[in-house]
Amino acid sequence: MAESAVKIAKSLLRKCDGNWDEFVTRLRETRNIPRGDGNCPAELLMGRKQRGLLPTIPNSRTSPATNKEAKTKTIPTKSGRKLKPLVTGERVWIQNAHTKNWDESGTV
Repeated sequence: MAESAVKIAKSLLRKCDGNWDEFVTRLRETRNIPRGDGNCPAELLMGRKQRGLLPTIPNSRTSPATNKEAKTKTIPTKSGRKLKPLVTGERVWIQNAHTKNWDESGTV
């Protein structure tokens, strides 16, 4: 778990290019993302939901039993969803292999 946290922090530092304020904001938002069990790390630490940049829907979380049943009914796939085939001339986003940011656009 600690190795994963270090990996996430290093990734955030690379994406922020030395801007400390942006790093702190991104780290705070990362801590507000729910984990697999449905709890956010910040929520577990503080005992309440934290205010973030993204709006949330009240009472959007379902019970853990419902989440577990939903997970067992679906078959996990590699990508998580089916993608439509690309058509010649279609505009697409291109991921930078070094930074892992989707920062360029192109045409098929």
